[in-house]
Amino acid sequence: MATNTGVVFLSRRTLGDTTMNNRLDIEDNIGEGIHIHYKNFRLDYTIEEFIGYSEACKKALEELGVK
Repeated sequence: MATNTGVVFLSRRTLGDTTMNNRLDIEDNIGEGIHIHYKNFRLDYTIEEFIGYSEACKKALEELGVK
């Protein structure tokens, strides 16, 4: 098991109504990996998995014509 030496927030957002739990945080857990927090869900990725995920999102946006 990796030792978490610190957390760097790559992005912190609140989506929509601020009275609800609508957070979207992306954290670099140094020594551990990347966590994406959306509402009450946490997605855990290794660095390699996160890069693949972000590339897939970028490709999908390009195919949808979003800039």
